Amino acid sequence: RPKGRDSNRVSAMSQRKLALELYFDSNRQYPAGGGVASTTLGGVLSPTYIQTIPNDPLATGAYYYHASGTTAYVLRAILEDTTHVVLSGDIDGSLSGPTGGPVSCDDASGYYCVAP
Repeated sequence: RPKGRDSNRVSAMSQRKLALELYFDSNRQYPAGGGVASTTLGGVLSPTYIQTIPNDPLATGAYYYHASGTTAYVLRAILEDTTHVVLSGDIDGSLSGPTGGPVSCDDASGYYCVAP
């Protein structure tokens, strides 16, 4: 079951990233948001850019969005399997978020992070 939930999380991240890129294409910037749960994007992205914002399979709030509102963002999901293959292709480390705050993308903690 954890593998199935992680697959849903990876898929949800792809959906969010696509919606953010569609938003950017229309608005020439990403939605503002400094360190917020990415479910708060629902009012901005849904239903124009994505039908609904997918929720975490365990409803633990494992999704995170950090953006400057201009040209950069970080999306993060917490995976249950810290050895998941997708972690080898994501961004890693402790990143400075677009608004200056730290964004942890440590694979050992199961943090799966993507950016534009």
